[in-house]
Amino acid sequence: MTDPSPTLSVLREASNHERTLVAALIGSAIARVRWEMDYIKGWQRNPFFYIDQTTGTVFLELLQPPPFDAARSAEILRRIQAIPVILKDAKANLTDARAPFAELAIHELKDIKPRFEKVVRELKPHLLFTKKDAKKDVLKLDAATKNAVTALESYRDFLEQRLPSLPKDVAVGREGFLYFLRNVAQLPYTPEQLINMSRQEWQRSVVFEALEKSRDADLPPMPLFKDQAAQMVKEEKDEVTIRKLLEEKNILTIPSWVQHYRNMPLPSYVEPLAGLGVTDDLTGPTRLKENGISYIKPPSPNLGYFGASTARDPRPIIVHEGVPGHYLQLVLSWANEDAVRRHYYDSSANEGIGFYSEEMMLQ
Repeated sequence: MTDPSPTLSVLREASNHERTLVAALIGSAIARVRWEMDYIKGWQRNPFFYIDQTTGTVFLELLQPPPFDAARSAEILRRIQAIPVILKDAKANLTDARAPFAELAIHELKDIKPRFEKVVRELKPHLLFTKKDAKKDVLKLDAATKNAVTALESYRDFLEQRLPSLPKDVAVGREGFLYFLRNVAQLPYTPEQLINMSRQEWQRSVVFEALEKSRDADLPPMPLFKDQAAQMVKEEKDEVTIRKLLEEKNILTIPSWVQHYRNMPLPSYVEPLAGLGVTDDLTGPTRLKENGISYIKPPSPNLGYFGASTARDPRPIIVHEGVPGHYLQLVLSWANEDAVRRHYYDSSANEGIGFYSEEMMLQ
């Protein structure tokens, strides 16, 4: 009889130590469900939860570079069509909404009509609907966009009306946070220990930055790249150089099958929703032969901290977000033979490795 679960076969052949680790990962995934349902209760308390479930899902579907084949185009249409129904449920579900979360949602929905309409307008030339129903699908997209915008503006008005009466407390409390640390994050520390550790890490980072500034005090400020094209060329060269350095200095071996971390201009259909998340596409378990992408805006002194930094020197973000940081860690996980390890995700370890990689390469 064929084993119905490859993971069970792996566990049968694994050592006791390996079984313990996999059991911990499964336990963490189960505990995360309880954390979301019994502690966070985002569907009742967090109005921004429904931003993630509406415009947020559209944003995520836009991040993978073109082409937008028929299936992907249909999925975008489906997600836009679902927005009014989800927001109708949101108004009924938010029985314990909290003011700070509502303020975040209201801020994100500012000028949502022109922003969302721009997304669809800029996206239309890229979409591929079936020839038979293309005209009908375009009409459906226009109607869905109009209905979505109306629903989003109505949701913003709903939150603005309720905001003055909403409680401001959002904390889960010490015991709730301990549950997360012990059962979800699988960390043995108390909140107080984490604060002390964080303070120590912060102080060390500030010292290293001060030392670096002192060492570079006589150097002129690094200029901005003249345009996105120049930044992309430099990023590509730097990424190859970093990989070579890791190998030559015997720091880390990069498997030959690992693709590259590359910059691309931020698409005009993504830009209006860029505040919803990180504007990159680090591929996935079924896309390991594709490059990881980080979208960039034109170099400008008005960019935010990280954008302004990478518009002068791409190397810090390469080692944090690309190689040997997030992109490398994720693709190695997605290539793991064990399905549990392949799909398990923990942002604390991920960000820890990214920050460590950045500081290691600085030193």
